[in-house]
Amino acid sequence: MSEDKKGKRILLVVYSNAESTRATEAAIEMALTYPGSKLFALNVVDKGAINRLKRFTDKSLTEIEIEMEENGWKYLYRLEEQAKDRGIPTLILQSQGVVDHEVVKEANRLKADVIVTAFPANVSGQMRRLVMGTLEKILEQSPCNFLVVK
Repeated sequence: MSEDKKGKRILLVVYSNAESTRATEAAIEMALTYPGSKLFALNVVDKGAINRLKRFTDKSLTEIEIEMEENGWKYLYRLEEQAKDRGIPTLILQSQGVVDHEVVKEANRLKADVIVTAFPANVSGQMRRLVMGTLEKILEQSPCNFLVVK
């Protein structure tokens, strides 16, 4: 990001977990630092995650998908209220697909200046490798700066 104080187009990639709370606060603070900024919050319902979760539950793929969508919207609405309470124009978005593809697609479409997301502090093993791989793909393909909040 440039050092000037003009508004930024911030794309916040959210998950409904504690890490996303820290990323949300970082994105809100960034928006406040650059008056005139707009915050775009994106939750991606990951089709791969739905298939992985299916192995551990008796729920159908549709039930898991609906639950993930509902949780995503709940988190997005809460985030939207937080940002608007601080005077930050916010647009919430939810999509389905492969996370890195969806994030890069939205960053291009929205002409984002920066993508903000959370570091996966509380995951391990194969899930951690998957998440880290996704972050790496976003970094490689991103049309703008990419901030990972720890």
